[in-house]
Amino acid sequence: MNLSNPGSLLACLAFAVMTPFAHSAATTVSPMNMVFTSDPQYPWTEKTDAGETQTDSYRDSRSKWLIETQYNDIASFDIHGLRKPMPVKPRPTRIGIRALSG
Repeated sequence: MNLSNPGSLLACLAFAVMTPFAHSAATTVSPMNMVFTSDPQYPWTEKTDAGETQTDSYRDSRSKWLIETQYNDIASFDIHGLRKPMPVKPRPTRIGIRALSG
């Protein structure tokens, strides 16, 4: 680009001035919800913390199911939104399951 040309210089300055405004323009859609999730804790099951015996294949398949269920539920929430009030648990993959299991 030849900046000695007044037209080119004006175009360059206009671009430099307008770029920040274009990137900061308000969007028509803003998020209504936020999802936090903990790390998946693979391989982990509720029997792991309880110290109960489990085979490696059971542990791996159960852990995989727990993780897939968690992320499928998050994906479903992302698609369908919130239909009823949802309590917030700090660690849904571990403490939440332990609390539910007694």
